[in-house]
Amino acid sequence: MARRNDHSREQLRDLAIESVLNIVDQDANAPVTARAVTQGMGYTVGTLYLIFSNLDDLLMQVNTELLKRLHSDMQFSVKSEVDPQVTILIMAKCYFSLAEQYPGRWQLLSRHRDTVSDNEIDHVVEAIFMLVETALARLAPMRNSKEIAIAARALWSAIHGICVVNASGHLRRRAYYDARSLVRTLIHTYLSGFTQESIDCAT
Repeated sequence: MARRNDHSREQLRDLAIESVLNIVDQDANAPVTARAVTQGMGYTVGTLYLIFSNLDDLLMQVNTELLKRLHSDMQFSVKSEVDPQVTILIMAKCYFSLAEQYPGRWQLLSRHRDTVSDNEIDHVVEAIFMLVETALARLAPMRNSKEIAIAARALWSAIHGICVVNASGHLRRRAYYDARSLVRTLIHTYLSGFTQESIDCAT
């Protein structure tokens, strides 16, 4: 085991987060325990509780880090895109890719419910929705801010639902059901109605 002073507090936090990610990357259904996390870190269990108040605190910080990375990926992927509908499609692809390529990480986000409100994680979630809202506002400028906010959450909830069904394996039992094409169809259909209603309201 490494000595306690081998790493700073911030480095220990990062080691713990990466250890959790390694656990779920190896087995999406593996239980995340304090012992498993610290074994991956090369430290004792006691060290973990010097950094985090409990295991829920650690998992909440893991989820915050995952959402920050998702936000960064979405933002980077669309930085040069001018078409708002394509922008939304690209951001949806980022989310779907997380669920498909890293099922353990995505399940951790989906199954872990924070027991207390956390301002940082709430801020990151809102930042992700703001990316979607910005694209929707460009696509349907006649919509007010409340309509845009509701649309962003409704659309992303539907995309999340496809990811859930795809992760369950039900879609793979039907060769003609491709999850990526379902996401594209959902977005095209939803945005078509969303922009058409804007035109109708303006006339």
